[in-house]
Amino acid sequence: MRFRVRAIVLACVMLLLAACSGETSATGTTASPPETPTTSTTLPSDPAVDGPVFRVGLVGPVTTANWWAAQSATATPADQAVLAGTKESLFTLTRPGFALAPALAATSEPVPVTQEGSTWVAEQPLRDDVRWSDGVPVTAHDLAFYFQVVRELGLEGRHSSNFPEIVSDVVAVDDHTVRIQFSSPPSLVHWHAGVAMAPLVPAHFWEPHVEAARRAPDPAGYLMGIEAPQEPSVGSLVFDSWAGGEAPVVAKSNPDYFARGTETTVYSDGSVRMAGPGGEIVLGGQASGEVLSHHTVGPAISGVEWHPFPSADAAYDALAAGDVDYVLDTEGMSLSQYQRFAADPSTRISLSQADSFRYLAFNLRKPPMSDPVFRQAVATIIDKELLASSLYNGTMFPAYTLVHPGLTMFHDPGVTRFGWSDGQPMSTDHRYETAITMLTEAGYTWENAPELVYDEAGKLVDVVPGEGLEMPNGQDVPELTILAAPGPTNDPERVTVALWIGQWLADLGVEARTELTDLDSVAGMTVEPSSADDLLAWDLHVLGWGSPNHALPGLTLAALFHSRNGVENGGLNATGYASAEFDRAADAFVSATSMAQAAVATKEMDRIIAMDVPYVTLYRPAVIEASRSSVHFPTPAIMGGHGAISRGWPEAVRLDD
Repeated sequence: MRFRVRAIVLACVMLLLAACSGETSATGTTASPPETPTTSTTLPSDPAVDGPVFRVGLVGPVTTANWWAAQSATATPADQAVLAGTKESLFTLTRPGFALAPALAATSEPVPVTQEGSTWVAEQPLRDDVRWSDGVPVTAHDLAFYFQVVRELGLEGRHSSNFPEIVSDVVAVDDHTVRIQFSSPPSLVHWHAGVAMAPLVPAHFWEPHVEAARRAPDPAGYLMGIEAPQEPSVGSLVFDSWAGGEAPVVAKSNPDYFARGTETTVYSDGSVRMAGPGGEIVLGGQASGEVLSHHTVGPAISGVEWHPFPSADAAYDALAAGDVDYVLDTEGMSLSQYQRFAADPSTRISLSQADSFRYLAFNLRKPPMSDPVFRQAVATIIDKELLASSLYNGTMFPAYTLVHPGLTMFHDPGVTRFGWSDGQPMSTDHRYETAITMLTEAGYTWENAPELVYDEAGKLVDVVPGEGLEMPNGQDVPELTILAAPGPTNDPERVTVALWIGQWLADLGVEARTELTDLDSVAGMTVEPSSADDLLAWDLHVLGWGSPNHALPGLTLAALFHSRNGVENGGLNATGYASAEFDRAADAFVSATSMAQAAVATKEMDRIIAMDVPYVTLYRPAVIEASRSSVHFPTPAIMGGHGAISRGWPEAVRLDD
């Protein structure tokens, strides 16, 4: 829903504008890592990459081969995909692991910000050994040029998001030092996840075009209207040709890609190790524990052919026929397509956890939802594993934390999991017994307590629902309503899950009914209430949130649960949750000056929410993808799916000859 996107962006920005800036502490170390595996596939020899061509099917049209237009608000996902591999930034996110790592920067982390009078400044060194594909050196002028064009021409979309409003100037001190100036103290979202991740643009190529654009009636339109310019690249791909329309877009691999040969290893302690010709760094930990993934950056292909198709069905037909190697579908394939390809030995299916999540929310403004023990008992009795295995055949992943497990630096797998015991999901009878005991010890009573019925072999065969549940104050637990929105485009699974939750509540002796309504009504009542009455007009609801900020997932937690972000104040805290302990952790996140500090605060926020349970995180949908069996991605599955990495990993994918 569009209002959600606007709301979460506004809430996050408002929250982070209050942040204070200070000196940045180290996010990386050079600790000696344990022995790691080495890649079993060698890279093609220089000077030219002569591997096979990676044929990628695109769902939807390519409308431009102009990079400026491809980053605008009206660009299609296909536009962004075909040109994404031509640019690099000072810092990037490792994949997998999603840790902030240096790309064109000459330091392992963004430099500290210092105050100079009424201005806050970061002077960031760049590498001096990187060149554009036409041989011209990459310099600080390329980032300064990009900033000036964005501000001068008023470019929007991804362009403006690269430079938050408080960025007052970006200038080149010299060829290999860029100075970023802020009008107020920047937070991590402005510097580390903002300008530090803005792509550099080849100033030497675009300056004549920008000069011509200045003389045009519509400078921005002129710049974006230049057809298929052969601009140089600093990424793993170099744009080659496109005849327009449904013709394939052709890109060649860059044999001089500066990151070529870099090994990336993700460890179970949440750290990421990067080792290349220039040395190695370890981000987010000590490079210890189990190796979760390992790959070597290529490219190991000679290039990419991007084939646009008018529909997903047409793209998957081409995959089945062997005309493309992989379909880059940001939505993931449907279950019917999944069944089609699961039986085809010539294709490979990938199941990844989406970066979104679904949840059950409690209205903490009214009892019994205001009682954390009641919420914990409900969380205990919800069998997420049963829902995933029985209802959705493995195309749904139980969710235990708000922070996605794919964000290894920020995710803590050790947070409390109600409904688990000794590191395993509880059995059904253990869930009931535990939930009943929790309520009993908190002072809840029943007229007739729930009864578990076992057969002669001791197997649970039935549950006789409880009746007349009373709260510790002697008042009856009222009938509760679970709001859920049906519809094929609005997660029909949410309704099924809400119905199951209603049955589990009934087993505990809580009268609960699921009210099916439209998504706008649910969201309007809970997230955008129009009156004070709306705040008390609901009991529970099942909804979902989309993709977090991958660089700073703590933004989502702070926006959803900080007490100052109540919906009555225009924020996103719909539950009415208020915790001084959580607010302190959220404030620590907001004031963090390094990614390491932000990770500690994010884990603390996630730990508190998992224990207090204003939300029960329920599940993450699966992103289902298919490729030819000859395609080898660096990891079988990744947060959001391979298609969430818009260019489809051309710098790391390998194909059998």
